Amino acid sequence: LVYQIDKSDKQNVENFKARELNKVSVVPQKIEIAKGTAFRFIAVSKEGIYNYAYQAPGATEPEILAQPEYILKNPLKPGKGWEAEASIMLLLERLPYTMSYLVESKKETVTVPAGTFENCLLIKGSGLAQKDKGALGVIKISVSEDSWYAPGVGLVKSVRKESGNHVLVGSSEKIIQLLSYKK
Repeated sequence: LVYQIDKSDKQNVENFKARELNKVSVVPQKIEIAKGTAFRFIAVSKEGIYNYAYQAPGATEPEILAQPEYILKNPLKPGKGWEAEASIMLLLERLPYTMSYLVESKKETVTVPAGTFENCLLIKGSGLAQKDKGALGVIKISVSEDSWYAPGVGLVKSVRKESGNHVLVGSSEKIIQLLSYKK
């Protein structure tokens, strides 16, 4: 899978054959990023699809996550959802917050550089991070994320928007689209 991030950056993602990691069946996913090569280890359970472990660039072993980080959580029916812990950088400080995800639709058609995909799952996410910075006041950052998943392919498009209520926190938008993939 090759993704385009915004208009200039590319990210290569390669899935490998399933293997065992601490007696859990995982699919290693190699991610080539600017800082080097990282790995995510994706697992599937009756609850859904989740990140089980992560190996940062330069690390010799994967780190098993304390809690599963759900990518998709069952039931995948419109109107159903889940929450996940997240964090965002604010003035060199990592700020935790909660993202709420909702299954919006299972019948979306999405066109990206890799082609047109039908019957896509649309997941909408939203969250609010805030921190009282004393004399600077309370800084709030709203996060929204729309992600489309195609059957048999996975993520084909994601749009993430961040906007702040303070001059120190601007607005940004990050668009990820599938450029190409091997069937």
